Amino acid sequence: MKNKPLISIIMPVYNTPEDFFIPSIKSILNQTYENIEFIIVDDGSATNIKNIVETFDDERIIYINEGHHGAGEARNIGIKASNGEYVYIPGSDDTLENNALEFCMNLMQKHGADIASFNMCRQNNSGDIIVYNSPVPFNITKPGDATQILKKSLIEENKIKYENLTSCNDVTFTFTAIAFAKKVVKINKTFYHYNMNVPGQISSNRGKKAMNIFLAFDALKRNLKNKNMFDVYENMFNRQFADCVEYEIKNINDKDYKENFLSTLKEKYKPIYDLVFPNNNNNTKIKRTQKYKFF
Repeated sequence: MKNKPLISIIMPVYNTPEDFFIPSIKSILNQTYENIEFIIVDDGSATNIKNIVETFDDERIIYINEGHHGAGEARNIGIKASNGEYVYIPGSDDTLENNALEFCMNLMQKHGADIASFNMCRQNNSGDIIVYNSPVPFNITKPGDATQILKKSLIEENKIKYENLTSCNDVTFTFTAIAFAKKVVKINKTFYHYNMNVPGQISSNRGKKAMNIFLAFDALKRNLKNKNMFDVYENMFNRQFADCVEYEIKNINDKDYKENFLSTLKEKYKPIYDLVFPNNNNNTKIKRTQKYKFF
């Protein structure tokens, strides 16, 4: 066990209900890959998260509470406190298959990969494994961190951070890491189980925060340009941006907010608007077939 690299599992938590939080903790502690540190970052929860954590008698758990800063900053705090050679950042209301870390680490070390990316519960499970060298296509994964294990050196050397947004804070991080990685292992297995409609979950009122997608992709574009990589990724960037915009539109229920969102999209992000609404007849019905399905 001492010869196995340390993985830092960073789990931000904010008011997660106990009946979701406890299974999530157990799914990490029961991993067949045991050389982990488990950093639970309590983002100033009103519920007593600390009491729940203390019921687990496991020296690998590190509890941090620095007040309420938001999900993005909670992740940054966890990364800064981590000691592992690798980093994994799951949600506090979801679960991970018990062999996930061991399976991914074996492949990462075999191929010398910076990232291992795997599937969520509703995707296919064919077992195919594909190794991508740089430039790695964005569409190997969804815009989220819970289906990726990353080398910490990739994060530190490229100064990759989460945007402090109330939603979409993982979009910039995910695609920046993929773009900067030299090699990514894509594992077509379902290891991560995503719980829908958890009380207080960001997705439950996502339509009120749709504008964050613009800030997230602005930051991603800035990161790519800083590395002189935007030209390489421009087509992929635009397609992924358009897919994410489609997802956000479908979650907006407020008429005025939707009009403002579409107006901003058309005025400031015209190439993306044209991808979402081909032929541009001021028709707000999305015609383009979604290539990627987001939760």
